[in-house]
Amino acid sequence: MPRDLSDDHPPLRAADLGDDPFAALLAWLALAREAGDEAAGAIALATVSPAGAPSVRIVLLRGADHEGLVFHTHRLSRKGVEMEATPEVALVLHWTRPIHRQVRVEGRAELLPDELSDRHFRGRPAGGRLSAWASPQSQVVAGRDDLERRWAEARRRFPDDDAIPRPPEWVGYRVVPETFEFWQGREDRLHDRIRFRRAGAAWVRERLAP
Repeated sequence: MPRDLSDDHPPLRAADLGDDPFAALLAWLALAREAGDEAAGAIALATVSPAGAPSVRIVLLRGADHEGLVFHTHRLSRKGVEMEATPEVALVLHWTRPIHRQVRVEGRAELLPDELSDRHFRGRPAGGRLSAWASPQSQVVAGRDDLERRWAEARRRFPDDDAIPRPPEWVGYRVVPETFEFWQGREDRLHDRIRFRRAGAAWVRERLAP
């Protein structure tokens, strides 16, 4: 039976996180990356359909600051359509060993300005930019051959890697948090949970029972 590596961490005190949940999130993210977690920026994104059906998937964190958490996707994908109808979303970043922590975020998704989406799109590998043109994300396609044909058509349409424009449906979103919850695993399942909830321009910090 593997040893529970939460034994290696001292209990999480509220003061350890400070008063700024954004700074605490960035510090934990840096710690996960330093620990060698190659998927440290992977986020589980939960949305809800207009009929109330939930769905969840993994997206990649592409930026985080005091304005919010940023990711990119296809506006006509399932998540894009659902965020258009119901902007309230939930996110989870989870890091297993050796740090044994996670952060939950609840907030509202808003579209990024086009210039910010353009800037990120230009930084993607050329193949990924072509795939953004080739893939009608979340739509039913005839098969793998159909996707490859679409990609080849995009390659012919945009032969210059430096001149592949951003498809209008490929956009960035910023999640503006209303709550953060910082969780640290502890032995005997007496885990630490500390929540920040927005109160006007300030944050209220409180401990939750595990």
